[in-house]
Amino acid sequence: MASIRRDTAAVAITDQADGSPDYGPPLYRARLGLLLGLISISILFVTVTAVFFLMRHGAPVFDYAPIVYIREWVEVTLPVRLLLINTLVLLLSSVTIEMARRAVAREMALEPIRSLRELQWRRSVEFRGSRSL
Repeated sequence: MASIRRDTAAVAITDQADGSPDYGPPLYRARLGLLLGLISISILFVTVTAVFFLMRHGAPVFDYAPIVYIREWVEVTLPVRLLLINTLVLLLSSVTIEMARRAVAREMALEPIRSLRELQWRRSVEFRGSRSL
């Protein structure tokens, strides 16, 4: 049993039957932490959205002079051109990142074939060189 020590907590990584390490328990804890983080962020987002909705539609301000309820929201025009440019930049960057990821995956998949070809080429050159002597 191999173990890795990080600060004060020890993470046990046991070897499997084929000799590869078993990362089950650390991955389980990492996934649990990620899930708890996502849940807390989602709850925060829902809470802020609900408060905004209630403040926007359900909580008017009382004006004491004419004794009426008023809403103090000012109409805002959205910068549509800026939003469209921002969206296009995000889409283009996503496409380029995906293209780069696929190119790296393709290179990694083809690497064993290329190294095999290079090895065969070297052997043939060595064989030809040894035959000419």
